[in-house]
Amino acid sequence: MSVGGDLGTVQRAGVAGKSYTYDAFLSYSRPDAAVATGIQKGLHKIGRRAGRLHALRVFRDKTDLAASPNLWGRITDALDASRYLIVVLSPAAVERRGLVDPAAVQTVIAEHAGNREDRTDHLLALINLEIWCRLYLDGDSAEGVADELRLRLAA
Repeated sequence: MSVGGDLGTVQRAGVAGKSYTYDAFLSYSRPDAAVATGIQKGLHKIGRRAGRLHALRVFRDKTDLAASPNLWGRITDALDASRYLIVVLSPAAVERRGLVDPAAVQTVIAEHAGNREDRTDHLLALINLEIWCRLYLDGDSAEGVADELRLRLAA
């Protein structure tokens, strides 16, 4: 990755001619604004070089977006101009958004258990999501999650 000129754009290594105004676009829901602010501040401190205000340029609506009649267009432009997308998912945000439909999960389990469909990949993805949520959203310890997983698999 190389930093270019006075605009401070970042160019992806291996993507010829593609430059980015932002290193990351930070997406979050309003109740998670304090967390998003902390992430942005932390990213600004990572690897800061002498003479530079911020090591990484992070787009967040509160700091980078002014009122505009084309607000959605400005947001999508910023997303397109960002190398990475960071999505903040607090437990409340996950619950509000309904990321996983319990009825759909029960259908997948029933189809798999009844040998009607091979849903191994779906079930492994759901298990990984659950482990990730417990570690990073709920703050559970890795040992606690592993112990619970062992107990459930043994049953």
